[in-house]
Amino acid sequence: MPEMTCFLFREKAAPQAGKQDPEASIDRRGGGAGCLQPAMLTPWPGDAIPPRRTNGVLSAVSEYRHRSAIRARGGLREHADCVSATVGEAVAGRGGDSTCNGGRGQIIAVAAGPPKGGDWLQSGAPSKGQRGGVEHGARRHRREFSFSAQGGSRPCASLSMTTADVQVTAPFTLPPAAFAPLPLGIRHALRRCCERWLALPALNAVYRQSRPTAERPSFFEQALRALSVEIEVFDEDVRRIPAAGPLIAVANHPLGGLDGIILAALLQRVRPDVRLMANYLLGCMPEMHEACIFVDPFGGPAAADRNRGALRAAMRWVAAGGALGVFPAGEVSHFTLRRGALTDGPWDGSIAALVRRTRATVVPIYFHGRNGRLFQLAGLVHPRLRTAMLPREFLHCRGRTVRVEIGSPIPFARSLRCTDGSEVESHRDKDARLTEYLRLRTYILKGRVGRPPRPAPRSGRGAARKAAAQPIIDESPASVLAAEIQALPGERCLAAGGPLRVYWGTESELPNVLREIGRLRELTFRRVGEGTGRPVDLDRFDQHYLHLFVWHVERRQLVGAYRMGQTDVLLDRFGAEGLYTNTLFRYQRRLLRQLNPALELGRSFVIPEYQRDYAPLLLLWKGIGRYVVAHPRYRRLFGAVSISDEFQSMTKQLLMSFLKVHRFDQGMAALLEPRNPPKARPWRDVDERRLATLVSDVADVEELVGEIESNRRSVPVLLRQYLKLNARLIGFNVDPDFGDVLDGLVFVDLLAVDRAILNRYMEKEGAAAFHAFHGNSEQPSRRSAI
Repeated sequence: MPEMTCFLFREKAAPQAGKQDPEASIDRRGGGAGCLQPAMLTPWPGDAIPPRRTNGVLSAVSEYRHRSAIRARGGLREHADCVSATVGEAVAGRGGDSTCNGGRGQIIAVAAGPPKGGDWLQSGAPSKGQRGGVEHGARRHRREFSFSAQGGSRPCASLSMTTADVQVTAPFTLPPAAFAPLPLGIRHALRRCCERWLALPALNAVYRQSRPTAERPSFFEQALRALSVEIEVFDEDVRRIPAAGPLIAVANHPLGGLDGIILAALLQRVRPDVRLMANYLLGCMPEMHEACIFVDPFGGPAAADRNRGALRAAMRWVAAGGALGVFPAGEVSHFTLRRGALTDGPWDGSIAALVRRTRATVVPIYFHGRNGRLFQLAGLVHPRLRTAMLPREFLHCRGRTVRVEIGSPIPFARSLRCTDGSEVESHRDKDARLTEYLRLRTYILKGRVGRPPRPAPRSGRGAARKAAAQPIIDESPASVLAAEIQALPGERCLAAGGPLRVYWGTESELPNVLREIGRLRELTFRRVGEGTGRPVDLDRFDQHYLHLFVWHVERRQLVGAYRMGQTDVLLDRFGAEGLYTNTLFRYQRRLLRQLNPALELGRSFVIPEYQRDYAPLLLLWKGIGRYVVAHPRYRRLFGAVSISDEFQSMTKQLLMSFLKVHRFDQGMAALLEPRNPPKARPWRDVDERRLATLVSDVADVEELVGEIESNRRSVPVLLRQYLKLNARLIGFNVDPDFGDVLDGLVFVDLLAVDRAILNRYMEKEGAAAFHAFHGNSEQPSRRSAI
């Protein structure tokens, strides 16, 4: 005989002492609990199967009857309706005869509505055939009925039942009504065949193994144990989940049912007040009623009505301080030809309205993983076929380890910034922007650096370069360095701060200082995955460039340096070949004429022990500013700023996207060509058209880079410095000779820099003299410094 559903009734009032009815259909055990005996179950006749089922419980009741079960006088279909009422539908008892182990009895009443002061919870008053509201009502409000034996009018028992009193063993079944037009024999066989093809019996077996116990009360943890699924998540990530207050956790949906189980299990590790917005089909499991607010993701007018009720329930829950887990896509991630990638479909904008109206903190969560190729191919044929394969894909997750990334909490104030816009902009447009931002914050975790940090490459060009790196040369004697610096003319000291001094000189004046600069360059750059791999970082350009450096007079130590190339001098002597950046980009003559005269800046560094101190970098920039005041014809600065290859690829992609949208000079970019351009990788997981509005300043970029790099790295300091000077990017190139760094070619027009910033580096008198030299003594219009 197939698996049976067993009802456990809880007595509300015991019969009078000494007058227990021997014909009652309740087998009392353990303090009033009784059970219909499975051995006495017989199949219903074929024409008695009701046209619908409320949930897995009703399906089992509809298909089997007990000889002592209540049966309505008007027919078996009315019996199903009456039983349906006991699990939550608001229908009045129709009355009728019942057989109680050979005795006769009559239904007296079935409760027709909620108790006084009660409500039907999330989905409004339940109606026949409705699943979400029905099951929530059954969870909270008991349906009472009583019956009396034929021989007298006294009640045998007054009973009540909730979903907590129902033991379901096979919640996943196909409704008999779907096969009703077929003959009984074919109907039964075809139904069983379809259930096996859909893997429903195996799914029911997993469900039975997932029942909570006193030792393990969490249904979700038990389900993971039954599937032998491990969650790979770092403790520091779990600690990101706020322990109290309104919270919405948004997540991608790559696997299906397993995502929801893991999401609920993770949230319950931190707080008990957790609800999931889940597909109403999962309501066949009583354990889900206490943990879910059910929605209908399949669309249609009826679904819209139900989902509005569910959204109101979710708002009430979160506004009261609860935690809510949501998959805004509403369907499992799948491959689409339009995107050319396997990712979530569009996220529902109602998630933004939920955040906006509840003022909740949002925690983005990213699940690594995907369903099989057959699942993806089935979805290309028809979405319903993909849905039908979900149970089998769920079972394929047995023994899997699922890696989960939990992002930093997004305060409501940050979410609110995404909805800032013009007064004429509709709420729909603002919510669409916030929804896309939440999606970006979720999918940005896809590229997060592993912890511990990723190991050094074992193969490829990067590994070969590291293996071939030569030992760095020995340090030059401090006395020799001090002697060369003291021999410089007095005007070569451009700025001072405490024990630090900034000087400039040439290779012929400072041969040993330049050797030490080359040694410290290589030492510093190797620390961040860059460098030449040679014993000293010096090249042919150092012979003709000027060298700006910071000297610690007390420790007699070089702290940092820059090199500067005078384009008017270098182009006259060597042409474009005299510029270092010409090794990275091919310049058109028109661009060189447009740049000249200018200073090409590069090879900047501050040694590791001083990198937490802002003073050395500030002094270097003061040195550049004072040099320009002394040589005011150099109103333009340009050079390559490096983004280390140790940054995650998504970080580099994010930085390039941001700079191309907000800080790119298309006119100048058309006049040069990168020699080794980076590979273009379009954003497939987010709407790239909205990226410009979602990430509009460096603070936004810093926030995202911190998520990707696990707060180990941030936007390169030098890039931030250039952006403060209102720099424009004019090209990107990958340098294979310098650790495969991504170089961005930046251009700065000092006349376009805010005067307050120039005053910091040039002093007020110097900045005024510089502007006067160029016939621009007026205060330039203030520009936003990113």
